[in-house]
Amino acid sequence: MTATKRIRFLSVLTLAVLATALSGMVIANSQTSQKQQAALRDAPALKVDKLLQAPPDAATDWRKLRGKLVVIEFWATWCGSCVHQIPHLNEMARELADQPIVFISITDDEERQLNDFLKGVPLKSWIGLDSARANWPAFDIHSIPTTIIVDRDGKLLANTRPEHLTTQKLRDLLRGETVALPAPETRDSNLAWDQDEIDWKDGVNPIADVIIKPIKTATSGSFYRPGGNYLTADGVPVQVLVDVAYQTDFDHMDWRIPKGAFPQSYRAVARVPKGREQQLLPLFQNALAATFGLKTKWQVQDKDVYVLRVIQGQVAKLTVAAKNEERDFRVLRGRGTSKRNGIDKLTEFLSHFVLDSIVIDETKLSGEYDWELPCQHGKPEVTLPLLKDLGLEVIKAKRAVNILVVELEQ
Repeated sequence: MTATKRIRFLSVLTLAVLATALSGMVIANSQTSQKQQAALRDAPALKVDKLLQAPPDAATDWRKLRGKLVVIEFWATWCGSCVHQIPHLNEMARELADQPIVFISITDDEERQLNDFLKGVPLKSWIGLDSARANWPAFDIHSIPTTIIVDRDGKLLANTRPEHLTTQKLRDLLRGETVALPAPETRDSNLAWDQDEIDWKDGVNPIADVIIKPIKTATSGSFYRPGGNYLTADGVPVQVLVDVAYQTDFDHMDWRIPKGAFPQSYRAVARVPKGREQQLLPLFQNALAATFGLKTKWQVQDKDVYVLRVIQGQVAKLTVAAKNEERDFRVLRGRGTSKRNGIDKLTEFLSHFVLDSIVIDETKLSGEYDWELPCQHGKPEVTLPLLKDLGLEVIKAKRAVNILVVELEQ
């Protein structure tokens, strides 16, 4: 007989005794909660440049928010995984609309870019603009999306990821119950990890080596300067290591590895003596094959692509770079910036951050240029009209493309 069935057959006297016992349990739980509450630290001040989508008298001061559970989402329009979580957060906000709970989304987006985004993707929360990311160090934010929960007394309850949060867990927190929420990784990636964290006992650093090891990090990255004798990566999946080794990208890769075959992230370094630079990438390719059992080959495949070209009858209006200008290319906070680069960096930007597809250069432009363009996840219309202002356009086409096929050895 289950516990539920046994309760149905309890006598009135037994029920009275049970009710008394349960009352004692509630008191004990209340005392435990009070002890836990005393151990929590006060939430740091939440500072915003401007508060949008909030009531006229709304403020992020914890005294004014006292009595409400506060869910703070650190996100940005340019963060694909953040945008992916918006429907989930909106659903929780709808289901808890009648509860003493406030959802606040903190972003470093420019207001105009944010407003354009919200026209197509509504967000059911207050939105705080934090252009300088002043709240990141205060709340120990290492990557986004990250969710912070503050209790009704302004105490920090949790630092987690939005996918770990559910409506039921928030209801439990509103009742004062303890809820397990996994904390995100706080170790930042370090592209100089082999120099900073490895101390050779004999004091002599290697002139040639390959190291690959599993790691968990909050952020990730890789570095290789073409023609160099050194490459490094930290906190990346195997597919990124292959990307670096073969100097390709995901769009030019036919990844035939079963999902979940390599669930871990890794850090890696490869180095060859100076004068032997041409051996670096083959050395790293062989190391990946030996470590993970990979089999690779290049194959020409017909692909649906975008072609970048000069608009017919127009002249490209790209700014020609100064010869003494330092070369630079970066994409940060929804904006791509290039200094003194060939047109290949523009096709790379369009491919990875705008169109999510292969982009082939057919402009016949051979110079080095400066340009700056915005980008927004899933919204190429943010970028493409400005591309036309430069006298350029992209059109859909089919082309034969060299693709790296990656499989597991049989």
